[in-house]
Amino acid sequence: MNKVRHRGNLPPLGPTRIDNYQDFFNAIEQERIVELIGEGQRSFDLRRWHALERVWGPPGSPGVWRIDTWGAQPSRYFQNTSDLEYHQDYIFRIPLSERDKNPNLTQNIPWR
Repeated sequence: MNKVRHRGNLPPLGPTRIDNYQDFFNAIEQERIVELIGEGQRSFDLRRWHALERVWGPPGSPGVWRIDTWGAQPSRYFQNTSDLEYHQDYIFRIPLSERDKNPNLTQNIPWR
């Protein structure tokens, strides 16, 4: 991780950030947030880590506000989201063209 931080002209992580598993995991997550948010890839990372509920709120919650870089055009994501929609965020739909090529494929459960 320090190689990535060095590439961004950042100081290496101190020993207190890697003392135990949870501290090290939190440091990795923070690095990924900084690295991926600017690339527009943070939502995919949240799906990968199954962290949507922790970061954006559980199903039926008020959601999370997104505000542009000028502090304007706020919009709310995941407001009153259902359980089904959360499951669909974790498991993608199999395209019909792929299922046509292989009739043994069935659609993923949240998309049936």
